[in-house]
Amino acid sequence: AWVSVSGVGILKNSAAAAATLTLGAGNADCSLEAASAIGPINAVKNGTGTLTVNVPELDGSLTVANGTLKVKRGSSFAVGSIMAASGTTLDFRGATVRCGELTVPADVTILRDADTDFSYTLNSDSAVRLVAGTLPAKGDFTKTGSGTLTLVGPCAKTSGSINIAEGSVVCEAAQPFNGKFFRLKYGRAAKRAVDSSDNASLQFSEFSLYG
Repeated sequence: AWVSVSGVGILKNSAAAAATLTLGAGNADCSLEAASAIGPINAVKNGTGTLTVNVPELDGSLTVANGTLKVKRGSSFAVGSIMAASGTTLDFRGATVRCGELTVPADVTILRDADTDFSYTLNSDSAVRLVAGTLPAKGDFTKTGSGTLTLVGPCAKTSGSINIAEGSVVCEAAQPFNGKFFRLKYGRAAKRAVDSSDNASLQFSEFSLYG
């Protein structure tokens, strides 16, 4: 457990098992800054202060147990997963963030601006309602899990795509939803024998517009 990690060196875990790095002892602001991070590392942010991250990639997870996570403006950060506790804040303004999977309760605040480029995956096997405006205007959004995701309210994406890898995505009726494109991703292969007398087609998926 440390208050901060700062410098231009390398943060390294040479073991095969993931190491846990706990930051933010006490309630002061803290930082995670390095030229690179090597090896599996799971970072945990404690305390009510702000953790500022300035490292290109973290091969592991980042848990925000309390306070605020801020990705340094102008920097790029890639991480396997981000898990935010209830009432915390994620500040991605002016940064490029690539998150393999994002887990956030409804009361987590995500701060973005026109310079934010944010891509993440939402995995849910249950029904989830998400305010469409919380989708990244820049960056890709991917839905996995067998549940149905309902996008509520207007949304305008300027770049990137909405990838439906598993389950269903519903855009609630009577709301303007402007995007670049939707993409249906097929997670399972399917084969069917076809000979000269069988001209049957095989349907993988379906995209429907209602209202």
